[in-house]
Amino acid sequence: MLKALRELLIKAATRRPFIIAIEDLHWADQSSLSMLKSLYQLARSYPILYINIMRPGYEETTEPLLKSIESTYKEYTKTIQITNLDTEQSTKLIDNLILSGRLPDAFLQALISKTDGNPFFIEEVLRSLIDQGIIEFADKTFTVNEKINSVNIPKTINEVLLSRVEKLDEKTRNLLDTASVIGRNFYFKVLDEAADTIGEVSERLQYLKNMQLIQKSGDQDNLEFVFKHALAHQAAYDAMVDRKRKSLHLKIAESIEKVFPERINEFYGTLAMHYSKAENYTKAEEYLLKAGDEAYKSAASLEAIEFYQEAFKVYLKNSGDEPDTQKVTKLYSKMGDAYQLGGKNMEAIEYYEKVLRHYKINSPKTKFSHLYKVFTNFISILFFTTFPTTRFKKEATDLERWLLRVLYFNGKALYSYDSKRWFLQTVYTFNFFSRFSFSSNEYGQVTLSAYSILFNWTGISLSMARKILKISGENIESKTPFLQHEYFMFSKMHQFLEGNWKMEPDMEKIKSSIVEKGDIFNLAPFLLFCGFISSELGNEKETFAIIESMKKIGEEFESDHALHNITA
Repeated sequence: MLKALRELLIKAATRRPFIIAIEDLHWADQSSLSMLKSLYQLARSYPILYINIMRPGYEETTEPLLKSIESTYKEYTKTIQITNLDTEQSTKLIDNLILSGRLPDAFLQALISKTDGNPFFIEEVLRSLIDQGIIEFADKTFTVNEKINSVNIPKTINEVLLSRVEKLDEKTRNLLDTASVIGRNFYFKVLDEAADTIGEVSERLQYLKNMQLIQKSGDQDNLEFVFKHALAHQAAYDAMVDRKRKSLHLKIAESIEKVFPERINEFYGTLAMHYSKAENYTKAEEYLLKAGDEAYKSAASLEAIEFYQEAFKVYLKNSGDEPDTQKVTKLYSKMGDAYQLGGKNMEAIEYYEKVLRHYKINSPKTKFSHLYKVFTNFISILFFTTFPTTRFKKEATDLERWLLRVLYFNGKALYSYDSKRWFLQTVYTFNFFSRFSFSSNEYGQVTLSAYSILFNWTGISLSMARKILKISGENIESKTPFLQHEYFMFSKMHQFLEGNWKMEPDMEKIKSSIVEKGDIFNLAPFLLFCGFISSELGNEKETFAIIESMKKIGEEFESDHALHNITA
């Protein structure tokens, strides 16, 4: 996704200079911030200007983003701190807003003083005066009547906003309350469904629009409204009593389910929030898990972690003193997956090993028993790769298939983080996964190919490594692309170490398949060993082409792994 977006911006910027203005960055999610940090690099090479509009002081978003921009792009960056308006500027703003209408000097000075030059505060005070009929509009002219002399200017902007909300008639106020519970942005279809007892929804929305509290966006089929300012949304939401707010969250969740059944996956996170605030924790947990799964599929690892962690908290709160251990371990596995997706292997291992400990597939506690198990399992590897028909026969159950997957990903995390632990854990668990047939044990099959490293990379036995790859390569073309990529990588490594130097006839096809799936972790070593073989064969042109390919992949996918392999 990032690669495609980067290419799109490059193409646009080569046609003409390009400006991207991004508002409200202080509310951005972490995946969006990570994406933007990557896209900012284009400003070095292409005529692209990023205008980043944000409030300072947000420790999880604004502050680290500003620090990153200012340190990385110091020579390209200009920071503009927006200050409050001075007296002259405030007066000019007021004159522009009410045209020929003239405020008494004493009130004008009091307004500028109370609002401290905050333009939004000034606007809302004037709109409040219009709501009250103190400032009137007729014949394209604003006039100010004598009631202005008895007006008390509120001390805070929240007081102004709240007073405007409280002056609405009951049904319009209820509609605004419902809209505020949906969120700062709200779909007309959802509001119309949730506000079924209010009536005249379109007319009331037009009235709120005329009051400058909301504005319209989106096309007719996806008509959407937005509170013009976050503070207006917050004032309406905070003014409600808890009981009303809770019942509205429940009604809105049910309305979203009813209105968008075919797009429900887009609303998993929103539904989880509404059900949680409605204190329907069973439904909240369900949608938190679905939101986590959706984020994981989109490679948004940070959001996936947050959803899974919140689902875990909700489940523990909902389950009382006796949580279902099987459900807990499933959550541990999901959190391990999300952490590993984000490259946080230490945290991933911690969660995977909780699962393995629960099912007693963890390492022995004493050093002696650990070494004994490793030794006997190493002998088992030698025996069963020599006589493979004696093993790999049992059909795995659903639970066993899931555990094999956990073992596989735990091994990948260990391999990247602690090679010694990976070696011991891999040897120790051989007897578990080697019981199952490859038809029900794909992760075991590809894990077996990794065992070739124990023999070829260490120099113990190239022959044994070859046998392992032959067994693990059975029907590999029928497996998922992801599992094929793993096998191709270990196979190419073995070809180089064995001195079987021949170029892969389908190298470009394999590379394209791996790139298409975004499996850059396996692509980098695959190309590395293709490059080694090409170099040993004296194919200088092809070797440099592979180096350029790795460099391009490293830059396009921001893969330090690929860039590091170039220096090898």
